[in-house]
Amino acid sequence: MTNLNKIRHRLQSPSLENVRSGLALADVFPDAFQQELFHGIMIANQGRPILPSWIQHCPHGGFIAMSAVCMFAERKIDKMNELSLLCFSGMQMEILPDKVRFLTSLEHLDLSWNRLQTLPSSISQLTRLRLLKLYQNQLTAIPDLSKLENLRDLNLWQNHLTSIPETIGNLTQLDVLNLSNNQFTSVPDFVSRMRVMSKFTMRYNPIVRFPRDMLSLSVDDSQWKKHSDDILQMENLQILSLRWDKIAELPSEIKRLRCLRSLDLRSNALTKLPDEISLLTNREVLLLDQNPISHLPIGMGRLPQLRHLSVGRTQLQGLPREVLQIAGLQTLSTTDDQVELRESIRSAGFAHLLG
Repeated sequence: MTNLNKIRHRLQSPSLENVRSGLALADVFPDAFQQELFHGIMIANQGRPILPSWIQHCPHGGFIAMSAVCMFAERKIDKMNELSLLCFSGMQMEILPDKVRFLTSLEHLDLSWNRLQTLPSSISQLTRLRLLKLYQNQLTAIPDLSKLENLRDLNLWQNHLTSIPETIGNLTQLDVLNLSNNQFTSVPDFVSRMRVMSKFTMRYNPIVRFPRDMLSLSVDDSQWKKHSDDILQMENLQILSLRWDKIAELPSEIKRLRCLRSLDLRSNALTKLPDEISLLTNREVLLLDQNPISHLPIGMGRLPQLRHLSVGRTQLQGLPREVLQIAGLQTLSTTDDQVELRESIRSAGFAHLLG
């Protein structure tokens, strides 16, 4: 098999994982690139390579992914304006060249696991960006990103941030915002003004106070212990994640969160749920995986909006029929080792919920 055929065979589908699977730089040839046999190239563990000139002819919608300690080909980057995905993760990069502004087709930009302390303001010119990964850097500030109107996922986990621009609140498409493991002492004011995000997390920050008008929240165990009274007063809260928070008992005051649509209690120490949980009638998603729960309250059958219930790796051996009969329930997630539970669900006539 020729080298070109090997490339064609190994890239049956143009995904990053296929490229990540092992094409060495020496295996990549101009004719393969120009024939658009693949959409990108993963360059890893090559020392500090000098990229060949033909790499600037990346096909439309393609990507380049570099890892380890690869050299950033600054002198060619302005020729790669059709790239849609660019991964410079783990390159020990200290400065992101201003020429990044030429990559105007970028939709995904991964700059994680580097040594960046600042970002060029020109990053705001990448207006097609939908995903921006900046986690595990040394950022103390970020520029105004309000022009990134298509941005949906912004990950700033594990930096040195104490604040971020209020203009991020103007990003109407933003659905995921991760500010965990930074130095915030307060929640940015713009958060309460934004539409509800499917995931907003500020875990492992020295937060002094959580505002009561929040719509989405994920907290760590120390934040829960310190601020649970405030959190249970958030009458407009719609999404709450208490995952990995070592919670042994859920307080009955949970009933105050009448607007709650999604509650994530995975990986705690819960042995039961309070009866008051049945008063959260707007709830659509309940995740209980990896808790030693042995039974659910019958009153949960009065949750008409519940669509997804996840009970994997619990001690449940059966579910109340009232829960199984919830009209809107679409999926019931379990694990394969829960043989008795799954069989009880099937024998009750609800096998379709198991997928």
